[in-house]
Amino acid sequence: MNIKEDLKKFLEDTGWTAAKLANEANISAPVITRFLSGARKGLHSSTLEKLWPYLYGDKRPKPETKHDQAA
Repeated sequence: MNIKEDLKKFLEDTGWTAAKLANEANISAPVITRFLSGARKGLHSSTLEKLWPYLYGDKRPKPETKHDQAA
């Protein structure tokens, strides 16, 4: 498992921004953006715990489709 790649895929699949995910998971948006840009090497375990349900669990939204985006 590569958390950075999984996080990028999550954002791509759902159409969410890092800010939206951060807001939903109740974490700071710069934590996600710095991690994705490489400015931050890793994520604290408490941050991973908050992100986990969105990336791998029951809070993961369904992928957006072109129809959803047009609506």
